[in-house]
Amino acid sequence: MRQIIIKRIFCIVICILIASMTIFFWISHRKNMIIDRSNAVGVHVEFSGPKTFFIKEGPVTYCYDMSISGVKFVRYYISVDEPGVKVKKGEVIVNIQPEGNNHNLVRGSYDDTRIVIADDGKEEPLYSGSFFVCNDEFEESSLVFTGMLDAEQDTIDAYNHVSKLVPVEKLKQYYNRALTICNQLNE
Repeated sequence: MRQIIIKRIFCIVICILIASMTIFFWISHRKNMIIDRSNAVGVHVEFSGPKTFFIKEGPVTYCYDMSISGVKFVRYYISVDEPGVKVKKGEVIVNIQPEGNNHNLVRGSYDDTRIVIADDGKEEPLYSGSFFVCNDEFEESSLVFTGMLDAEQDTIDAYNHVSKLVPVEKLKQYYNRALTICNQLNE
């Protein structure tokens, strides 16, 4: 009886070892394939985890995940400088990501962690952030409202704030570029 238990434990350990090695080699192979494809496309890939990588082009950082089915676009973000604002520390980050599995809707948001210096020399924290959901053309008329109290005005304010920081045409351009890179890496 004891030998049967030992054999079963040994078989389980061997199966786990084989599965682990297979996953390790698969991840290594996928990483090498993504690096080769990105070099062919003319972009530089940096991995930030076993399945997560990003591509930086100018002010934009595009983030992707790799899986068995291929590369998936996760989001892009931009660190924005607002002209005429004296910043002691912090930054404003604009994030754009697909909403759910549907690439026809996007979620835009901003996170403001700045401490600014007012004209009178006082420091003012601007910690704030909000989000909106709209179509992939970033049209204001396509904003999606949740129905919660003040949600409609908060959504409009978030959209206006983001589009003031980054023009709508640039948001569309960056989003389409992110999808293009994703498609090229999946070829």
